[in-house]
Amino acid sequence: MTLTAWRKRHGFADEMEIHGFRSTASTWANESGRFNPDAIEVALAHKEADRTRAAYNRAEFIDDLKRLWQDWADLCDQKVALARAAGLDESAG
Repeated sequence: MTLTAWRKRHGFADEMEIHGFRSTASTWANESGRFNPDAIEVALAHKEADRTRAAYNRAEFIDDLKRLWQDWADLCDQKVALARAAGLDESAG
């Protein structure tokens, strides 16, 4: 619900769906080359398809996730600031 509220608050309700937002985040993280692909899948709450690997791998990637989500938040903040500066953010006032 957090992403749904953010989408509406920032005027993107008619522009995107949450899965598109998740897809954008996944693409950004994978293309950056800065993050462990397994951590990206954990960040998206995806389950391991390989049952044997899932049974033995209990990694939580806490440090990787902190860095990934902070970098994503920083990017989103930059994009919102640019939208506000261009008068594109309806919540700016």
